[in-house]
Amino acid sequence: MDTSQQEFDPKRMELTLRQTDAVANREERIAFMSNAYDKLRKLVTELAEKAEEWDALIPEVEKLQEYQESGKWQQDFEADERGEVSLEVNRSVLSEDGLYDLLSDLDSLYSTFGDILTKAGVYDNVEEE
Repeated sequence: MDTSQQEFDPKRMELTLRQTDAVANREERIAFMSNAYDKLRKLVTELAEKAEEWDALIPEVEKLQEYQESGKWQQDFEADERGEVSLEVNRSVLSEDGLYDLLSDLDSLYSTFGDILTKAGVYDNVEEE
C-alpha cells in the first residue's frame, strides 16, 4: 500500500509524537547526566590529588596542634611582640588568630566532608560500640 495515500490516523500520529518526545527527552537526559558526570569526575580527580596532599600533611597538622596547645605558641608570640624574633624569620604562624583559625578551618573541613559523604550515601557515621 502506498503510504502517501493512507488515511490520517490520530492515534498513530499521537504515538509518533510521543516517541519523538521520548527521544528528545532521552537525549536531554543523557546530555544533562553526562554534564553532571563530567563535572563530578573532574572534581573527584582534583579532590583525590588534594586528599593525598592533605594526608601527607597530617603530621604537620598534629605538630601545629601540639604547638598551640603546649603554650609554646603563646611564648613565641609574646617574644615576637617584644622584638626578640628576627625579622628575617618567617613568622606567619604567629599572626594573632592565624593558627587558631587554620585549625578551626581544618575541623570544619573534616565535618563538611563527612556531611557531604554521608548525604551522598557514600559514608555512614557509625557509632562506636
